[in-house]
Amino acid sequence: MSLEGPKSLRESFSPGYWSTGIQYGDWENITPNPNSWWLQEGRIDLTGLASEELTTFLSMVDIQRSGLYASLDPDATTLSEYILITDTPWFKGDIISFVAAQVTTFFAAPPPGFLYATDAGTSEPLPSWVNVLYGEFNLMAVQQQVSNAMVRTYSTTWGSGGATASDTIYIYRLCPLSGQASGQIVIPGLNVVLGVVVGKEADLAYIERLRRSYILQEGRDVDLP
Repeated sequence: MSLEGPKSLRESFSPGYWSTGIQYGDWENITPNPNSWWLQEGRIDLTGLASEELTTFLSMVDIQRSGLYASLDPDATTLSEYILITDTPWFKGDIISFVAAQVTTFFAAPPPGFLYATDAGTSEPLPSWVNVLYGEFNLMAVQQQVSNAMVRTYSTTWGSGGATASDTIYIYRLCPLSGQASGQIVIPGLNVVLGVVVGKEADLAYIERLRRSYILQEGRDVDLP
């Protein structure tokens, strides 16, 4: 069976539920209260393709949600969400630096995938536009007429939509939460579906793509234990 041709890749994320003293879902709290930022990480294994020196070309991204965003907490009337799909890791130390800048001045630090996105502590570049295959930011606000459901008031996407020779696609979901003192916050689960085309590149193009991936991973390997 040929590994080349169109394929569908998928990674799933559990929903999240927060209330006073309760948290459900495979989320990691990477900052302490009161400005809690919660992280989910997923990976799609491309080892079989990489071992055959094949390139994966991204053709479609579909973010499927299992239900509504909702808040019954009067102190949490808005919610923001970052989704990042990249072929190089967004290391934990970089994520915490990004979050620290956001906490100081909201939206002060751009996410990976922009020319001026750097680690606030070292001024070194984060995964670049080329390596961010897809990024999405959503801002939700409570719509009282729909039983405390949150509706999307702003959304934007970015990324190269390009190809990768990496053996892994990394997916990150990052949400800051506030409130939780007198109500519940609900975030739906996700299916991230990627339509890709797998093919063979010319040797020089493939080697340069692979080389860039390794350089970025080695240069930014500052993950926390």
